[in-house]
Amino acid sequence: VKPSLTALIPFRGLGLTFQNPKFWFYVPSQGNANYSAEFLLQDKLEQGNKVYSKTFKLEKSPGIMSIPLPKSIKLDSNKVYFWKLSIIVNPKDRNDDCFIYGGVKQVPLAPDARSRLKQAKTTRERIAIYAENGFWYDTLTNLAELRRQNPNDKALKSEWNDLLEHRLVRLKDITSKPILPCCESNSEL
Repeated sequence: VKPSLTALIPFRGLGLTFQNPKFWFYVPSQGNANYSAEFLLQDKLEQGNKVYSKTFKLEKSPGIMSIPLPKSIKLDSNKVYFWKLSIIVNPKDRNDDCFIYGGVKQVPLAPDARSRLKQAKTTRERIAIYAENGFWYDTLTNLAELRRQNPNDKALKSEWNDLLEHRLVRLKDITSKPILPCCESNSEL
């Protein structure tokens, strides 16, 4: 299926955040199947300690979804974490899973950026500050939520396209895909 399962992350596979992130994915049509998915966050790429795990049913319709990291999970500053989203095709043989992976690093907010964020009056102003400081997850999450609330806003659509088509992101194939209404995993197993 084109486009296939896709992580909304920079091309290099690592995104920055200054707070607990939401992880965003494009999930293609499942046809007549009813697949589940598993999200796993670890502190190392191979054989890392599990920081968070969630298994849930996927929406039938294709679209962009997000998985929030619970507030109870605290990421260590300046440490890289690795995540993996697996579509469970055959629960009896997980070797058949379709998966994608990436990384996240939480970095402290510079005093100047913190001050500017406190003065920002709109979400768009905050998004600009996040983007200027390289906070991928914060930029994407706020822009996606703003776009979901205002789906017919042409300026937001243009900003969304610019972000996903950026030379460091390269996600042109999913710019027009719908952001699922609930933008959360719909049900845990």
